[in-house]
Amino acid sequence: MEDNRKGKMSRNEALQKAHRARERKFRCRNCDTIGHFTANCPTLPSKEKERIMRAREKSKERKQKVFPVNLEERIRNAPCGLSIEEAMKMMPGYKKNFSRVFKVVKKGERINYARTSEKSKFTSMKTKAEIEDIEIDAIIDTGAAVSAITRN
Repeated sequence: MEDNRKGKMSRNEALQKAHRARERKFRCRNCDTIGHFTANCPTLPSKEKERIMRAREKSKERKQKVFPVNLEERIRNAPCGLSIEEAMKMMPGYKKNFSRVFKVVKKGERINYARTSEKSKFTSMKTKAEIEDIEIDAIIDTGAAVSAITRN
């Protein structure tokens, strides 16, 4: 997914640049100097570096672990005498609270279309914005007109 647009950097390059910027400001917990992370400390023994790297790998594995259980379906069909679906129908605040906790939204749902008369057409205020040397198109919400935006 390389981005070959002139003057733009790819997402990977931007992440690496941000990582280097954080590293320059970081204070090492081992030698108490600024400019490198603890794992890259020149005074750290090699055994300690290896231990830190193994811990990082375990953490990555834990984050990438996939759970084969469909949690939503499992909860809906839980054998408790009263299913979640029945509780949603019977108790007024239950569905709202359940939806707030799990935020189950299917694509295309919760899209409301606003009708406007043909005479009243508004153009959003747009500009170029730069975040950590990455140039993006931005829409400025002044509140002067009705606007809608998707999560993406």
